[in-house]
Amino acid sequence: MHDLDPIERASADELQALQLERLRWSLRHAYGNVPHYRAAFDAAGVHPDDCKDLADLAKYPLTSKADLRENYRSACSRCPASR
Repeated sequence: MHDLDPIERASADELQALQLERLRWSLRHAYGNVPHYRAAFDAAGVHPDDCKDLADLAKYPLTSKADLRENYRSACSRCPASR
């Protein structure tokens, strides 16, 4: 058991807290950096700060293949060139 990373020994509550933290980071990042997501969240009446628990993810709009195709250029224009 000593060879395990701390996350591998985490309780269910600790894992959910980490998942929520990372989900909230992803929502804030998408909202702040991708015009399509900002517009989609605004149209759905949600903001990244509205995510208080994992179940809140259901409030956010889904992204379709068509959305990705239509918004590819604007999403990539915000990505660092080094990638």
